[in-house]
Amino acid sequence: MPRLARARILLVLLGALGLLLALTLGARPALAGPAVPAVAASEPKAEEVEVALDSPRASMARFVAAANGGRWAEAATYLELSRADAHRGPELARKLSDVLNHKLWLDPHLLSPNSAGKRDDQLPQGVDEIGRIVGADGKSEPVRLVQREARSADDDSRWLFSLATVARVDGLYAGLKGRWFREHLPEPLLRDGPGPFIYWQLLALPLVMLGCHLAARPLAWLLVALMSRLARRTQLTWDDDVAQGLRGPARLLTAVPLFYFATGQLALYQRAEELVERLCRAGLLAALFWIALRALAAFGGTVLASEWGAVRPSLRDFSWFSLRVARITVWVVGGVVVLSQLGYPVGSLVTGLGIGGIAIALAAQKTVENLFGSVSILVDQPFRVGDAIRVDGVEGTVENIGLRSTRVRTLDRTLVVIANGKLADMRTECLSARDRMRFATRLRLSTTTTTAQLAALVADLEAVLRAHEKVDADTIVVRFSAVGDGSLDVDASCAVLTTQWTEFTRYRHALLLGCVDAARRAGVELAAREPGAPGAAA
Repeated sequence: MPRLARARILLVLLGALGLLLALTLGARPALAGPAVPAVAASEPKAEEVEVALDSPRASMARFVAAANGGRWAEAATYLELSRADAHRGPELARKLSDVLNHKLWLDPHLLSPNSAGKRDDQLPQGVDEIGRIVGADGKSEPVRLVQREARSADDDSRWLFSLATVARVDGLYAGLKGRWFREHLPEPLLRDGPGPFIYWQLLALPLVMLGCHLAARPLAWLLVALMSRLARRTQLTWDDDVAQGLRGPARLLTAVPLFYFATGQLALYQRAEELVERLCRAGLLAALFWIALRALAAFGGTVLASEWGAVRPSLRDFSWFSLRVARITVWVVGGVVVLSQLGYPVGSLVTGLGIGGIAIALAAQKTVENLFGSVSILVDQPFRVGDAIRVDGVEGTVENIGLRSTRVRTLDRTLVVIANGKLADMRTECLSARDRMRFATRLRLSTTTTTAQLAALVADLEAVLRAHEKVDADTIVVRFSAVGDGSLDVDASCAVLTTQWTEFTRYRHALLLGCVDAARRAGVELAAREPGAPGAAA
């Protein structure tokens, strides 16, 4: 056998033993009951009661202690035996212990601590019913205790299993599973171990887990092969990755049913069966959440590596962030669900998480605000990484859109950091979203300019703009716009067919030179700026 295979089998066995030990130590002991004074001492003071030594609770606690210790002769003293069964006391005590473990699960702590037993159960005095067991014929039979008074000075008063209950022990025992083990295994292996298991069951469970693990491998291979074949028939690509990543979850998904059916042959106690059922439910749910994690990883990897994600860097970042949040959510929800199936109290954990989440949200309001602002920017996409924007008097190129802030590189090569919470509420201009750029200029002419010169200049300016190959002719506007203080104003504007700023500056340079030449050809003079006006000489 390869070394890697032996190592994996060893890990499976160690994991099985560790899980089994954790479950058994945390589970309730089978038919276990500490000494009666210890029970009373461990209860809250508000519920502390005095347990009489001749009460049903004390008698059954001693019967449980004797049965757990394998002292069947002592346990038989708590059975009301007929003359015909007097010599079978230890045998009947052992059979009754097995029947109770499988059918009723006797808990001495729930019995009456009074010498007279229960008084409000509508039964004759000196008779208590501790439960009912369904026999092989489908009828529900009562399990009752009767009070026996002390017969001598050396004897003591106690409660015994009634004669009718003892008479049904053979029939109830005959309907139990796993009698072969009880009749052929050594006595030490038949004793109750830690948790609701017998020692031989504790030895058998790791071997059952290992066998289920080995048997699940070919079944999982068939399941993955079937899923891969179905995935190849679709046009999607990420489902192929999901199918290839299902090997681990598929082994767990097939091993759990095998383990459930295999443990059904081990003649487990009722509490042990409940524990195994919880473990199997937790295993199935863990496999489903494992599949969900693999599906998220495959889908997210396909999105991030796709052409769609390559041309949309902002959405790619948002997809990565959403994938991380989804994976953490699946981990947390899956962990809580699995722990709840194993019987751990998760209500306080969920409450603590809720209170902790509220406290964190209140303490980190600005961080949460920036986080939601980044989500809004990444979803709405008013701009992307690499776009030129103008916001709050800042003009530059977007270098990064993070979870807290956005970084803008200005024309002066400085870096401006704006919090996303504020940026989402600001008026933002995306300069890169323009399909063209506007050229506009104003010629301030001397007041000595004649109307004929004005008309000639307007016509010549329009011709200059139309002659440029990058000017949209439909957007050209040249008009005598105003009579100012000391000047006659002519406005010229058009749309330049470019979105690149460097190209636009080159085209603007050529258009301005054309406008100056047109003014000179028309024989007009430009008006001098008034002192104190913007751009005037000091």
